Amino acid sequence: MWHGRPREYHAYLDVQLRRTLSKRRTDPGVGATLLVGEVAARLPAGADVLCIGCRNGFELDRFRLLGCNAVGIDLFSQRRDIFVMDMHDLAFGDDAFDAVYASHSLEHAYDLPAVLREIGRVARDGAIVGIEVPVRHKGSDADLLEFDDLDDVSASLASVVDEVLWSEELPPRSPRNGQGSAVARIVFRLEKAPAFAPRPAHVGPRRGWLSAGTRAAGVAIVAIALLFTTFGIVPELLGDWPYNAFGKNSRAHAAHVPRRAPVPAAAARTAAL
Repeated sequence: MWHGRPREYHAYLDVQLRRTLSKRRTDPGVGATLLVGEVAARLPAGADVLCIGCRNGFELDRFRLLGCNAVGIDLFSQRRDIFVMDMHDLAFGDDAFDAVYASHSLEHAYDLPAVLREIGRVARDGAIVGIEVPVRHKGSDADLLEFDDLDDVSASLASVVDEVLWSEELPPRSPRNGQGSAVARIVFRLEKAPAFAPRPAHVGPRRGWLSAGTRAAGVAIVAIALLFTTFGIVPELLGDWPYNAFGKNSRAHAAHVPRRAPVPAAAARTAAL
């Protein structure tokens, strides 16, 4: 995860690792049970689920109890089903999961759009996504993003949301939220980004593979060839050049040798004298 990253990103990962290690035995509480249930209720039996920032595996076990296949990622691992991975650069293939679950993870994002792109890449089109984040609260220097309310969370996720299926915002230490901060929860159906943008209607047909310079050179060569042919320059060269392919004494050569003008008879006699 550190390889090839700038120094400030190393510092970011160090802070996040220390924070998640301090929470490795924390029970996520009633909120996680409720949110996992909301996600699993919209999945078929045996669905593949990715849990981002799962820490101690509580989420994985809960999904399995509800009939799902679940794996998790975090910056450290204490179980074989939790992979050490950066949520900005997931090592899974495209379209690998039917659902993605991220509880108290997105507020730690260094680059939220990059995380959402990765979620959109590894999840299948129409996958179910469950998110919980604190609102109006930053618990430590590991919390990089502070959301104002549920509407702010929804707007931040808009690039990957097809349809919001369920959402709620709850105050701290309430019957459905054991966290010390208010939280926003949202479950939505994911819309994958198109593989390529459609061609605009006003754009003309695709150009050929030849560049403009190559096409211009080709036109010039054709024009010169037509001029040579039209004005007899090519035949003239072929006939008069002493080393042409027809040979010096060939018919083609002889045809182009000018005839000597006839000498008048009087002039001939004068020359004889």
